[in-house]
Amino acid sequence: MTLQPIRSAQRHCPGGPVALVDEPDAGVWSGPAVMPVNIVAPYLLTALVRGPRRLVYLSSGSHFDGRPSTDGVDWRGTKPGSYADSKLFVTTLTAAVARLYPDVLSNAVDPGWVPTKMGGPGAPDDLQLGHQTQQWLASSDDLQALTTGGYWYHRERQQPHPAVHDEAFQDRLLQALAEETGTALDVWWQHPSTGGCGTRLLRQHAPRGQGHRSVPALIRGCRWFPSTPCGP
Repeated sequence: MTLQPIRSAQRHCPGGPVALVDEPDAGVWSGPAVMPVNIVAPYLLTALVRGPRRLVYLSSGSHFDGRPSTDGVDWRGTKPGSYADSKLFVTTLTAAVARLYPDVLSNAVDPGWVPTKMGGPGAPDDLQLGHQTQQWLASSDDLQALTTGGYWYHRERQQPHPAVHDEAFQDRLLQALAEETGTALDVWWQHPSTGGCGTRLLRQHAPRGQGHRSVPALIRGCRWFPSTPCGP
């Protein structure tokens, strides 16, 4: 997995009213890349892009079959991962961001089973409808599009897996991802409405024993940034 797209997004989306679409997993249905691409990459992109106003994550109806546990998850993709689990994780990430950062509109979209390379020619949903909800949430000023924490299917808000809004599960997921990547969710996120919770989150979600370290030190020590030196 390369972090060049993440670094590029960080350069070109420095903040302001930018809609950021976390949609890096087209075509990844099975195999070792499932977890690194479907959840670790969106998590890192969320953490490292500066202050977006809107976030749209790509979920799936398969998330209902996911297992709401981080125990034994192979985040680095040394073995095949569960697609359903990865989609439950990214949908839960959506809800966690909506809860922790109320200034950011964070939503997840199920595009449906559409006839793409991954979905196959026999997929029953409309290919044209597959992307319209993402565009709407990313750019529209409709009142519904200006809500947060939603799980959407064809511009209709749906009820997701019960674990998605379980705050304890959200926190366990963020903790596991922060420990794996060495990158806290709040690397750049310092919104006034959070009441200074950025420092608290850094301590909560930093790798074990590293809550006192600075954000640059966390990034330098991150296994996902092999080109940077390790250490404080």
